[in-house]
Order: sequence, then C-alpha cells, then structure tokens
Amino acid sequence: MFANKHQPSFKLIFSLAALLALVEALATYAQSSYLSQFFSLSQIGLVAAVSAIVTLIWSSFHPELIARHGNYQSALATTSLILVSHLALALTSSPWLIICAIILRYAGLALMYVHFDLALESISDARSIGSSRTKYLTVMNLAWLVSPSLMSHLIGNNNYRALYSFSALIVSILLIALITNRRYLDQVFHFSNRENNWLHSFKLMLKNNNLRPVFFSALSLQMFYSIAVLYIPIHLNQNLNIPWSELGWVFTIMLLAFIIIEWPAGILADRKLGEKEMMIAGNIIIATSCISIYLNSSSSILIWTWLLLFSRVGAALCESMEEVYFFKQVTDRDLGLINLFRQTRTIGWLIGSSFAAIILFFTNIPSLFLVMGLIFFANGLLLKKIIDTK
Repeated sequence: MFANKHQPSFKLIFSLAALLALVEALATYAQSSYLSQFFSLSQIGLVAAVSAIVTLIWSSFHPELIARHGNYQSALATTSLILVSHLALALTSSPWLIICAIILRYAGLALMYVHFDLALESISDARSIGSSRTKYLTVMNLAWLVSPSLMSHLIGNNNYRALYSFSALIVSILLIALITNRRYLDQVFHFSNRENNWLHSFKLMLKNNNLRPVFFSALSLQMFYSIAVLYIPIHLNQNLNIPWSELGWVFTIMLLAFIIIEWPAGILADRKLGEKEMMIAGNIIIATSCISIYLNSSSSILIWTWLLLFSRVGAALCESMEEVYFFKQVTDRDLGLINLFRQTRTIGWLIGSSFAAIILFFTNIPSLFLVMGLIFFANGLLLKKIIDTK
C-alpha cells in the first residue's frame, strides 16, 4: 500500500496519532462528569462552547504559523501546550484554572491533527487514499477502544487527578518522539495567505457541489459526537444510575464499530465502490439510532449497549467515507481547505454544545437526540447530489 521510501514516515505518523488519540480519548468520556463537580449541566455546555470558540480563533491563524515556522516546529509548540494543559488539570483545584486548562487542551488536541494530516497527505499515493486514510483512522480508534476500561480503572472512586496525570505522561512520550524524529516531520508548506485564509477557504468549499454536502455531513457528525460525549455518560451514570465499572465496558463495545468497519470500508471505496452510498447509509443509521435513544427509557445495559453500538456503526461509515472522499479531492497544497475541514469538529462541538446548553434549560437529555435524528435524515438527502469517485 505504501511506497518503501515512505514506510518509516507512515509508521511514525500512525504511532504519534495513536498516542494523541489515547490522550484525547482517556478524558473525553469522563470530562463532563469531572466538570459536573464544579458546574451545572448548562454551564458544562458553555465551557465546551467557549473551548470551541477559542479553537476557531486559534485555527484562523494556525495555517500562517505552519507556513512561517514549518510543520515540525508548529507541532512541537502545540504538543507542549497540550502537555501544560494536562499538568494543570492534574495539579489544580481552582475552577477558573480548570476552565482555562480544558480550553487549552481542547484547542491543542483539535489543531494537532492538522499537523498529522499535512504530513500524511504529502506522502500519500492517490490510488490508495481510501485504505491509507482509513488505516490511519483505525490505528487511532484502537487507542479509543482501550481508553474506556483504562479510564474507569484510573478514575476508580472519582480520582480524576490520576487520569490527567497519566495523560500528561503520554503527552510527554509524544513530545519526546517528536523531538527525536525531526527528519520525518520537519516540513515547510508555502502558500498565499490570501488564498488559504478562513473566508476564502469557506467560500471555496461552498462553491464546490461535491465538498459542500460532505462538509455539512462532517459538521453534523461532530455535533452528534459533542452531545453524545458530553451528555450520554451523565445520562447513563447519574440519571439511570449505571456505574462507571459497567459503562467502561459499554463504551468499549460501542467503539468496536470503528475498528471493524472503517478500514474495510476504505479498501472497498478504493477497489469496488465510491464513498457516496456508504455515507448515505451511515447518516440513515445514525438518524435511526438517535430517534431510538430518544424513545428508550430503559436502564438495561444490553439495550444501551446495542443502541450505542448501532449509532457508532453509522458514525464509522460516515467518518471514514467523509475522510476518504475529502482527501481524494484535495492535496497537501490545500492547507486552507484541510484546516477548515478539520475544524468541522470544532464548529460542530460549538454548535452542538451551545444547542444543548439552551435546550437543557427547557427539556431533558433524550430530546437532544430527536433533533439530531432529523438532521441526519436531511443529510442523507443532501448527499445524493454529490458525484461519486467510482
């Protein structure tokens, strides 16, 4: 799949991305419960919204920093900030410092993936983008897979300091790996700021009839992730009284969908099918699962395991095919579009968390998923208009 001369680079990028994904995943499902010790449910949504706003501001000049200092130097600085945020979360008890650290952590993690995208895109073969991109996703999802059980073990009896301390250790390993492997990431990407700023890239995306529906599909998926990650753990743990010891296994089984589906789907997209049909199917599956979550009032572990697994089957199809389709349309020269596409996560989390903060003033958590179900059904219709790659 990879040219021999690029194998060391691919292996390094995949390894670094796996470490980063582990750092992200370890605290993701516990973060809302951690913050609930200091803030109300609606305030947690506002913290997530502020994190997204800061990330968007940072990402607006992030491409210029990469162009000026190179991919390696920028990645090194971003990783250092991620380390600082985890050390702060491990050591402080001040609500205001915790908010600052959460914001810094979120922004740093979101933008770090842009560095890996650029490095990976510069050495990828156009004929195998589907398999290489979904293999990249699968490697990161393996880290997500082991995180729930590891998270529940680290937290124990609400010991969140241990969780963030361990995460800081992983970030330190990532930083050392970056420092000792400079030759693989020390890349400079030259581009015109006028042609790659946020506004120009957004206009370019809107004019592209193929990229626009995929962009909004990716945006919706990130909205779903934001609501699911912030509020499903709270709903199951605090409203339905399901203990963390059981939730760790539920989330582990749920994440198996990404491991099983994404890489084979990427290979299928390269060899047999395009991405269009699988993206549409993924949106319909998520829509169905969201409405089922809204309708379900049971506290049965088996029912919730099935619902969450089913939702992630749809998410895995959407995520992998959006990734493959997008990167088949761009090259490493399209830094502005790549940066914009990666910020669908930030924009989606901003919209999702803000929406949730408002809705939860008037209704309950399951109602959030009814709206998401309707959005994903609409996405399925919009995606019918794109031109498939096969």
